[in-house]
Amino acid sequence: MAHARIRHDVLDSPAWRALPFSARALYSDLRRKLNSYNNGNLECTPVDMSHRGWRSKTTLYQALAQLELMGFIAKTRQGGKGSLSKCCSLFRFTDLPCYEHPKQGLAACKATLDWRAFTTVADAEAAIDRLAAKTAAGRKKSKGQKMSLSGPEFVRQPPFAGPNSGLQPISGDQNLAT
Repeated sequence: MAHARIRHDVLDSPAWRALPFSARALYSDLRRKLNSYNNGNLECTPVDMSHRGWRSKTTLYQALAQLELMGFIAKTRQGGKGSLSKCCSLFRFTDLPCYEHPKQGLAACKATLDWRAFTTVADAEAAIDRLAAKTAAGRKKSKGQKMSLSGPEFVRQPPFAGPNSGLQPISGDQNLAT
């Protein structure tokens, strides 16, 4: 029977205690994908994670960014639209050694234990708050015109008037907004 190990010093760390529950759940789901040779070659795409119950891309990407910021995982290959590549990003757990993956162009490395950089829960929470503020500021706001829901340019569509509905179709020159 297989199992996923999580070190006690990870669970007891200030960085772990500051993580939101969605990031902790993603850590567990990624840890489930880990075997004895694929650390560094772990993908976390919305399609792949949908099989583990992840429905929201936004929540998935936020949790991934939080895990990376806190030092529990590290990116081994940049993928996606930002890198102008059709390959997905790959990740490694920082508490385990990473073996060489020549096919993906990944070199071997030792465990770096990056989450230990946070010595207090307050420091870790402040880092997560800064990430949340940066993410909120980076969202694009709609700069289009506001659509008026009244006036001559807005004509509401009539409900479906099927043969048995008892409703009469409305001609196109009638305005329902008034």
